[in-house]
Amino acid sequence: MSRHTEHGFTLIELMVVVTILGILSAIAIPSYRQYVQKNARSEAESSLLGMSVELEQWRAKTLTYGGFTPRQGWSSTANTVYVPSGSSATTHNYAISIMHVSSASTPVALSLSTASPANSWVMVATPRAGSLVENSPMLAYTSQGVKCESKAGDIMVKAGSKQNCGVGSKPW
Repeated sequence: MSRHTEHGFTLIELMVVVTILGILSAIAIPSYRQYVQKNARSEAESSLLGMSVELEQWRAKTLTYGGFTPRQGWSSTANTVYVPSGSSATTHNYAISIMHVSSASTPVALSLSTASPANSWVMVATPRAGSLVENSPMLAYTSQGVKCESKAGDIMVKAGSKQNCGVGSKPW
């Protein structure tokens, strides 16, 4: 009589494999999310710095920042640039607004493309709700070189009027 040999895995072996896969995914998913957030933030910072160069070139030609529109990615309906390049209002990670803050007693942010004359600017990159970066802070950059991040909703006015971003902000 020959013995028939069984082939396959036991329930314990399968449970060990599932447990190992669960542990690996618990480590990998948060690491990947942090990588995506860091990459999106770096891209937004790079866009802010690139547009500041364009702004300075514009001012060198026109002697004012007023009337400026970026070369690429400008949505004139929303007065924003979407990051990453080529994204839309529903697919972007960050929306960058370029504004002039009036020097009135109560600062008011005006679109730089329509503000005239404008002797300074403030750019703010706002993360899109529903994206992987939605809990990230807003990034601000001013014509005086102030770079800060904050979760405060009035970061643009604070950055433009006081040359700092207010309580709870930090440089980037």
